[in-house]
Parts: sequence; C-alpha cells; structure tokens
Amino acid sequence: MADLITVKTDIVLIGPIRAGKSTVGRLLAQRLGIPQVSCDSLCRNYYQEIGFDVEEQYGPDGMIAARFNVYAVQRLLQDHQSCLFDLGAGHSVYREADSLDQVRQALAAYPNVFLLLPCANLDAAENVLEARNTENEWLHNFRAQRRYDPNAHFLRHESNFLLAKQIIYTEGCSPEETADEIIAKMV
Repeated sequence: MADLITVKTDIVLIGPIRAGKSTVGRLLAQRLGIPQVSCDSLCRNYYQEIGFDVEEQYGPDGMIAARFNVYAVQRLLQDHQSCLFDLGAGHSVYREADSLDQVRQALAAYPNVFLLLPCANLDAAENVLEARNTENEWLHNFRAQRRYDPNAHFLRHESNFLLAKQIIYTEGCSPEETADEIIAKMV
C-alpha cells in the first residue's frame, strides 16, 4: 500500500455514468486527506466562460459539444491542485482526435488516472451499469428523446482507455475495497 504521508499527487477518476467515480472518490479523498473536486459540479461555470449557449450547446448526438468539455477539464486542472478529480462521463470521451489530444496533454502530468469499470467484459459491464442507472431520470429521458444511449457510448469509447493510466474493475468489490486497490496502485 502506498505511504499516505508521502503521496502528493493528484488522482483523476474517469468512467461511464454510475461507474463509482464520486463514491470511490469521496472515500479516497477522505483517506488521503485531500479535497475532492467534481467536474460535473463546476463544468457549467467553465462552459459559460467560453460562450456556452443553451440553444447551441449540443452536438449532433445531443451531447455537449467537445470544446466545452475540453475547456472544462483544462480549467479544472488549472484551478485545483493536490486533490482528487472525478470527471463526469462526458469529460473523458471525445470523438475528434484534436479534442482527445488536448485532454491527453492536460492529463499527461497526472500519473494516477484511473478508469473505473464494473468488469472487463463490456457487455456484462453495460448490464451492471444499466442496473445501477434504473433511477437515473436524466439518462432515461435522454435515451427516450434522442434514441441514443450515451452511457453505452461512454463505456465502450476508446478515449477512456487512451486517457487512463490504469483500469480498476469494481465488480464484487465494495467502494472501500476499490479505494484500497487504487491507493495500492498509485505511483
């Protein structure tokens, strides 16, 4: 297990909706004595800095345009140090190579970027995430209105795998056990 006194690096958690980023992040932040910063809670303020407009915010698939997410990640990392970041599912998935490259560059100095997934089998992982999202009204409404499942996209998109330095599989583990595994694997 990493020596908690000498660990001075930031941790970044990425993954699909309901992968456990916020829950595990909260435990890690408490154990390491560092603040937890959630991109989802701050991103709208960052979006507005570069002209976020409700009428023009979405891309063709109904997701927030990449330029807003890239900017939010860059600003989040710039504004906060010595903390745990949990990025929203949309903040680690990019269709355009240049957007992905910008976020890769922003995360390059962070050795502890962990992708949280239920399991390695993505079909099984999708089923687990579906079960965890039964009460997620936003996701159900999005699917019904857009006829598109963003979480299946987030789960399988290569961006998460390219940004992550390590993958943590949570199936069969409590959030506490997952936090212990992350601490043990920190560099």
